[in-house]
Order: sequence, then C-alpha cells, then structure tokens
Amino acid sequence: LLRPAVLQVLKAMGYSLTKPAVVETLTDLAARYLFLLAAETAQYALSNHGDNQPTVQDVRLAVEKVRAMGPHTRHAVN
Repeated sequence: LLRPAVLQVLKAMGYSLTKPAVVETLTDLAARYLFLLAAETAQYALSNHGDNQPTVQDVRLAVEKVRAMGPHTRHAVN
C-alpha cells in the first residue's frame, strides 16, 4: 500500500527509473517512520489527556519529536 506512494514521490522528484532494491528500502523507511510517528502521537495523547484520541497538538508534538518539522527544517529544500 505504501509502495505506490513512494514511487509517486520518487517520480515527482525526477526519478523515473529506480532499482527495485531502492524502492523497497525507501518503502521500508517510510513505513518505519509512519509507525514511529503514530506511536509518538499515541504516547502524547495518553500523557496529555489520558486517552487514545489524538489531537492536532499531539500530532504536532510527535512530528517535532521525530524531527520531521522544527527549526532545523526552515532552510530545507524549497
């Protein structure tokens, strides 16, 4: 399910041909990242308000914790 999304991102970035091992590696990395983000979001939801219903704030905190967003990304590729 994640592989087509990875292929679309690669295509959008200008990589029309990619070795299968590269696609599998990037797909695995994306899956691990999403799992980590979901786990951190759930942890923030539990610690912030004692339930499993995450809020936007919980997601934002999790994204910052796994360093997908924050001050270090301000000068990233535009």
